[in-house]
Amino acid sequence: MQDKPYRFTLGLFNCLVFNDYQQEYMYQELAYNLSDKDLTRMLSSHGLQGHRTIMDYNVLLIDTGKQTVLVDAGIRGGTLKEQMQSVGIPPTEIDLIYLTHADSDHVGGLVDENGRESFPNARIVMWERMWDLWSAEKALAENEDAPEFFIRHVVPVIKERVEPVALDTEFLPGFQAIFGRGHSAGHSALRITSASETLFHIGDAVHHLLHIAHPELLCSWDRAPEEVVSTRRQLLRRAADENALVFGSHLPFPGLGWITAKENGWQWQAMR
Repeated sequence: MQDKPYRFTLGLFNCLVFNDYQQEYMYQELAYNLSDKDLTRMLSSHGLQGHRTIMDYNVLLIDTGKQTVLVDAGIRGGTLKEQMQSVGIPPTEIDLIYLTHADSDHVGGLVDENGRESFPNARIVMWERMWDLWSAEKALAENEDAPEFFIRHVVPVIKERVEPVALDTEFLPGFQAIFGRGHSAGHSALRITSASETLFHIGDAVHHLLHIAHPELLCSWDRAPEEVVSTRRQLLRRAADENALVFGSHLPFPGLGWITAKENGWQWQAMR
């Protein structure tokens, strides 16, 4: 696990990627629509062996020169806040947090072990559909896929600072929420632009590099698998067309790279 953030620039913005956490998964969880035989053949074609892989949990920070922005807030018990402190960024300096979705590994860091707010000065921005879905506790009884930790523990703490936004509308200069549904209800992606350079934060639309090369693969924790495949294709095609940098929350640290079209999928070129 990386204990030092990765630094890069996007136009005039200074950016950091933090490796908040790591977890081991079975490859079968990333491609449950393949037989064991077909999965083994696919893994071999990509130089991969074994049954398990380690996935990173990456968090992106952007310093625009006027505001310090986090995209998602990490997992509860992760190392995000400690790593931020180590590079001189206390939680009180975060001005805005954009939430791609409500899964606990993306929102758990909003509250500390005592249930108090971790980033007390930050505006909390998210797609209005996400807030409409999960801001009321009744959602737990109405939807079996409702994010319980977010609804019970996060919403009561952040509700006074939440700013729901529409898709395709700038909520901050250079920041635009865009369509990203499929992984979970209310999931969105983010398009960030500065000085003619663009980054697509695709959140959990893609979990592994296999999903870039083979976007038809179905992941066991995507709530609407057919929709997430369509979303992947849409986001990756758009990023390739715009020659944009791509950031994935669970791609190999630092989760950054470019893509080019190849056969029925795309090819990944990692940022070094």
